[in-house]
Formats: sequence, structure tokens, C-alpha cells
Amino acid sequence: MILKFNFSAVNRTRDLNKAAQGLAVSIIRNLKGFYGDYYSYLGESLGQLISERIDQGDAINSLANLVQLVNRTLWEVKNGGDKKHPLANVKGVSHAYILHVPGQGWHADHLKIYLLADEYDAFSNEYIDPHNSQPWAESDASSLVKDFWATVKDNVGLPYGIQKCFITGISPLSLADNTSGFNIAVNMSFKKEVAGLCGLSRADVEGALERICKSKADVERHLDRLTRYANGYHFCRYEKSEPVFNTDTSLEYLQASFRHPRLVSSARHQFSTTNCDCDRLS
Repeated sequence: MILKFNFSAVNRTRDLNKAAQGLAVSIIRNLKGFYGDYYSYLGESLGQLISERIDQGDAINSLANLVQLVNRTLWEVKNGGDKKHPLANVKGVSHAYILHVPGQGWHADHLKIYLLADEYDAFSNEYIDPHNSQPWAESDASSLVKDFWATVKDNVGLPYGIQKCFITGISPLSLADNTSGFNIAVNMSFKKEVAGLCGLSRADVEGALERICKSKADVERHLDRLTRYANGYHFCRYEKSEPVFNTDTSLEYLQASFRHPRLVSSARHQFSTTNCDCDRLS
């Protein structure tokens, strides 16, 4: 069960009180999305779940209600012996962090919530001033963010509550400030085993080109060009790892190659380097 949040989707406003309201609305919208995906497994209609489990005026309490409902439902499936429940004999894959990997089968023991928070700091970065943090620190918006992560932490320990969290963002300042109530988090940003998550590998790009291009010479020409302009990103601080290609720029180029191959092959084609050379990491 995947509970997703995207903090970049919150409407921007200079008024911190209105910003807090917007963040609360966004949290509740994501909770509704979860219910929409899984209501058939939770024993209630979608309308019931939204009307009875979501408090429109309290996003944090609504989050806690959701996790506790899932925890209770899965506990009953595991211990109640209801073989007719949709989750009683689910087969397929076992969990491995957020990846689905062929395994021994997905039983109630493995059924928990996986929380994914994309761009967790996109909202707070609009308001945090590193030179004057007091306005943000004293705002309802800051309190809401901290309460959110404190609630997540409180519900990680439940038998069938939140099993794993995966958080993406760009700012260590926000990581320190916003998740102060979530001190069980581990920063994986520069670990070698996840260094390839932030881009495309050479094999990815070459495989795509082999499907698009009509000859090996075309594959090599385009690959050389992408290597020059879109490759060289490193996300491993302490060990040498394979550099990755900038995803946006590579996809833009590959799409152009597919739709307008003559234009891309032409010397007149202007390769977009907005996200490449100027901010390449090494």
C-alpha cells in the first residue's frame, strides 16, 4: 500500500497562515487518493472513509486515522482468519524497500504502508530564510510540517502501520528543520547503492538509442553527443561510481530523435544545455 505526498503541488502564497491551510488541503487530498486506491480492501465505501475518517479541519489527525485504520484492518486479516477478505491470500511479490522484487509471495505479514514524499522541502523552501528563520519557525505552516513528520514517526512502530518511508528533496536545511520530529530518518543521498537513482545509466540511454536509430553508426553518434552534454553527474561522495546522464535533457533529446530524426542529425540542431554543462556535478 503506497501513501504518496507531493509537497511541490501546494499553492504558493506569501501569507504563511494561508500557506498552512494550503498544505493541509494538499495532505488531505493525498489521503483521499489513498482511500480511492484501497477502499475495497478496507471494509468501507469510499464515501464512508472520506466522511468518517477525514477531518477537513485537521490534516494531521486524518493522517493518524488512516494509518491506524490500515493497521487494524491488516491485524484483523492476519489474526482473524477471514479467508474471504481481499487481502487474505494475496500472492505476487514480497517487499524490498520501495521496489517490487520477485519473491516468496505477498502475505499479510508484508502488507504495510510505504510512504513516499516527493520534494518534501518544495513547500518550506518557499518560506525559510536561512538568515532569519524566526518568521517561519513561529508560523502555523512550520508547526504543521513538524507535526506531519512527528505523526509519521509515531505510526512507524505499529505492527501493520508505516513500514518504510522514502523522501526526496534538495535542501539539508529543510531536512534539519522540518523533520526534527522525525529523527529516525537516514540520509541516503550519497550512498553508492542509490547513486543511480537520480539519472539514467549509459546502458539506459544506449538501449533507447538502439530502439530509435536505424544503424549502429547513428547510435554511436547520438551516444557520443549525449555523453558530451548530458553525462557526468555523480551522486556518491566517498566512492567512485558510474556517472549518470541528466534525465530531463536525455529524454528531451531522445524524443526529438524519434520525432524529428533529420533535425537532430543536422548540424543546425541546437542541443539544450540548460540543465547540463552549466551545473554538472563532478
